[in-house]
Amino acid sequence: MKIEREIVIEAPLARVWSLVAEPGWWVGADHPAKEAVAGELYVASHPTEGTFPVLAVTVDPPRYVAYRWASARAGVTPEESNSTLIEFTLVEEGTGVRVSMVESGFDTIDFPEDVRRRNLDANSGGWDLELGGLKDRAEKTE
Repeated sequence: MKIEREIVIEAPLARVWSLVAEPGWWVGADHPAKEAVAGELYVASHPTEGTFPVLAVTVDPPRYVAYRWASARAGVTPEESNSTLIEFTLVEEGTGVRVSMVESGFDTIDFPEDVRRRNLDANSGGWDLELGGLKDRAEKTE
């Protein structure tokens, strides 16, 4: 039970990294606009879904970052028993960057099976939207 997505973004690696390394960027507009530090807990919020603590697990600039979040329970501090792991890997490809995203751990969350399945289904559709938004922001010229 995991979600895997890839997208190629026509932007420099440093630009893509600066966006992916912002903890909780996928939650909503209200998130820390700074680079994650491994082991630190951040809070991101969505105007209708609530606040979501996001734990930076591993940060290896500018190629890899992993976070934990309890997407099914707003406001809950993520731990292995209640959260999924989101991993972003960045690889330069031609004039752009391939971003690979894997969200895993739905099968080990301490929730009833139907809640785990609903969470997986909801996040599956959400990642297409969020990665598209990441591409738009990274490719935007200022």
